Amino acid sequence: MSGIKLEELDMSDMVDVLHYMFEDDMRFVSAEQAEAISKSRSMLYRDMYEKEYSYKFSTGIGSVASSIDPPLGHDDFSDIRPLDAERQAAVKPFVSPTRIDEDSARPFGTTLDAPLN
Repeated sequence: MSGIKLEELDMSDMVDVLHYMFEDDMRFVSAEQAEAISKSRSMLYRDMYEKEYSYKFSTGIGSVASSIDPPLGHDDFSDIRPLDAERQAAVKPFVSPTRIDEDSARPFGTTLDAPLN
């Protein structure tokens, strides 16, 4: 976006710029990143414009983490029982791989349909 003189753009180009900015604004790697950006915008709006930012994003992760009882890292492991080997599901039998006939119209036999050309 650097080097673009917005005041010199005609209306259709300006709409393209706004569309790009809206799309770029919605790209997040994680919910935490989206929440961090939203919090920084909220602070900017509060401090610079003396208004509340209307489009806050919140995952509620902080409120869930603070309500965990007992807190993570407790030392009481008396309620943990080892895995019961007798109750485990039976081991599934081996399924041999599908044989492929590269010269056939149906190289995978009746397992799959013929490939599209």
